[in-house]
Amino acid sequence: MKNAVVFDMDGTLIDSMWMFDRVRKEVIEDMGYKLTKEQEAELEGVSFWQYPKFFNEVVKAEMDDSMFFHLVNTQIRINFRKGFELKKGLVRFLDYLDEQGVKYCVATASKNIDAISNFKALGMLKRFEFIITTNDVDRGKEYPTIYKEAAIMLGTHISNTYVFEDAPYAAKTAKAGGFKVVGIADDYFKSVEDEVRGVADYFIQDYDELMDMIERKEITFEAN
Repeated sequence: MKNAVVFDMDGTLIDSMWMFDRVRKEVIEDMGYKLTKEQEAELEGVSFWQYPKFFNEVVKAEMDDSMFFHLVNTQIRINFRKGFELKKGLVRFLDYLDEQGVKYCVATASKNIDAISNFKALGMLKRFEFIITTNDVDRGKEYPTIYKEAAIMLGTHISNTYVFEDAPYAAKTAKAGGFKVVGIADDYFKSVEDEVRGVADYFIQDYDELMDMIERKEITFEAN
């Protein structure tokens, strides 16, 4: 059985999910808007690309969406260039995969340039076979396209490919697509963590816990 691993990036490999809301809030304030707690609650969970539309509906405003996206993307890019902290135990797990000869890649909804900048800053870029983004496949993670394309590029069958995700909707997509799913805890999705647990084949707090599971032979990753 030949296994391969497809990693989500934000919240799965690196501790970066908190940054998106912070940047979005700062940009909104810089554009001259101040939200009430009620308005913030209404906009909680709205996706990045839909945010201006829902913002204008909730706040009764006419925010320039092109300016919003430009300012947010600029700040996000600056943050990625600094590099985010790796999830606990990740390097140990990657070393294990290398020892086993198991290939692994990154499949992210973030921009390719941001992913590259982040892993360059961390000295990790060459560890991955490749980075594939939702922009590359023209579909978000509501569809399994990015995972299927990654499996093809890794040369493994879908049923033997592990997808690591922290976001409930993405974990559900991967599971429905026939992949083995490893859910990982992240503070950003703490309130909906049970949704990830509900679909994942395995759920971990961090990669040290995963290594303990491997040592107990509760999960295996093989190259042949």
